[in-house]
Amino acid sequence: MRVVQGRPQHYDWGDLVAIPRLLGLATDGRPWAEFWWGTHEAAPSTIDDGQPLIEVTGPLPYLVKLLAAARPLSLQLHPSAEQAAAGFARDVERRIYRDPWPKPEMICALTRFEALCGLASPHVVTSRIDSLGTAADEFGGRYRTEGTRAVMSWLLRERPNMTAVVDAARRLDEPWAAWLVRLAGWHPDDPAVAAVIMLHHIVLEPGEAMFLGAGHLHAYLHGVGLEVMGPSDNVVRGGLTSKYVDVDAVVALMSETVLDEPVVRPQRRRHEAADVDRYDVAEAPFVVERWKVAGTTSATAEGDELWWCAEGDGPVGRGVCVLVRDGDVLPLERGSVLYRVTAAARRPTPDRADAPGR
Repeated sequence: MRVVQGRPQHYDWGDLVAIPRLLGLATDGRPWAEFWWGTHEAAPSTIDDGQPLIEVTGPLPYLVKLLAAARPLSLQLHPSAEQAAAGFARDVERRIYRDPWPKPEMICALTRFEALCGLASPHVVTSRIDSLGTAADEFGGRYRTEGTRAVMSWLLRERPNMTAVVDAARRLDEPWAAWLVRLAGWHPDDPAVAAVIMLHHIVLEPGEAMFLGAGHLHAYLHGVGLEVMGPSDNVVRGGLTSKYVDVDAVVALMSETVLDEPVVRPQRRRHEAADVDRYDVAEAPFVVERWKVAGTTSATAEGDELWWCAEGDGPVGRGVCVLVRDGDVLPLERGSVLYRVTAAARRPTPDRADAPGR
């Protein structure tokens, strides 16, 4: 077991205190948006003696982050493996493609966490359009006859005035409408706020998770979570930001597939004195588990794993991330809650004393 030293990221949408409190660090007046543990070259971790983590593990197939959103992030999507490789080869200015890798991602809520995530069903979207009345006539007409991609192209290329839509949303007592209005307050001249009409509004409670594959439009709105993703920093922004928006890339890469169920339902098992919730998605290159420990126990690593202690003393203290090598045993303390991240190719399995579902 080796302590992993992560790297903070200070973006304007971050929270001033949430991440430092989780890590037991002093605040410094800056917004702490993310804190990275992994081997990505943009913010590579070291281990306790200062050695680069990548020299010990090689490139990890996942990147682990704490994320604290005090304000909404941009409307965005992530490329597939093929799209990332092709985009990286083209994008010599690195305005979008920072690396040639895909970025499937899972967010595990540590607090109440709100997001816009993936396309809602046509039934839901048309119901919202109808509730907005005549203010949404053009939006609704394009949606019904041309589809989602055409609507996004219209919003981003022609930049229609959405003031009437926003005003109509003020009269609705619906969470998605309230967020449309709030986002318009932060981005008054950005017609991309109307994309809210087409997206799921998701509320995660602590212990719940959400997964996003390639091409799905989304925006994290508010809350704190542990985010696990492919080892990439590729973000294709579609609006609600002062950063670069490549309209052609958004329109070309966005998925028109309805995301039926973005929330990941964990599988619960019992491991000796711990309840283990496993968040496992077939297309993810990683598996995440949440261990709630009721008594002294241990776990055996199945490959190079990162464990982060969210509550209690854990193996070395609250807020600490550790590397556990293949076959090593990690002692777990009573009263702790930990997140375990491992490569999907080496999925964590019960020890001999374990009985799934017991």
